[in-house]
Amino acid sequence: MRMPIYKLKLVRSGWFEFPPIALEHPQLAAHFFHRLIGQAVVEHSAAIFLDPLGQPTGLTIIGMGDLARIPVVAREVFKAAILANASGLIFSHNHPAPSSSKPSPQDIRVTRRLISAGRILGLHLLDHIIVTPSGADFTSMREAGLLESPWWPEMGEQRAPSASAVPQSTPTNS
Repeated sequence: MRMPIYKLKLVRSGWFEFPPIALEHPQLAAHFFHRLIGQAVVEHSAAIFLDPLGQPTGLTIIGMGDLARIPVVAREVFKAAILANASGLIFSHNHPAPSSSKPSPQDIRVTRRLISAGRILGLHLLDHIIVTPSGADFTSMREAGLLESPWWPEMGEQRAPSASAVPQSTPTNS
């Protein structure tokens, strides 16, 4: 049986001017994401890759959806970040209707899945920013306190019991 051999290659497709960012000032990243995807007529997702010092090293547009949603698959979000040797990333998507940038329950679930996947891969999701066409309205999930919890139960899941709450097995005599 013949098996194909694959090589992975990251190709730089251009340059984009971007100022230094600081996580405590999400408006800088929000302004950038607004310029990149904020005025799109359908939902888009994008990511900025960061080095260990939190400085941008690259970016990618991850995908495109429709007027009200975009499928977000962790594998696709982290694929280019891994190839770019990033240590973290800031994820973003736009709400194309001139509505609120308030995160939907689905936006929060996606963020939780990305945090979990990033932990496994050793890539930190540092923020999820939602931008709108106006450019003035954005939501930083980090700033809103939605990235603070070390444990993110999915809707309907129960918190895993602590080690002290797990009953210890006792040997039985056979």
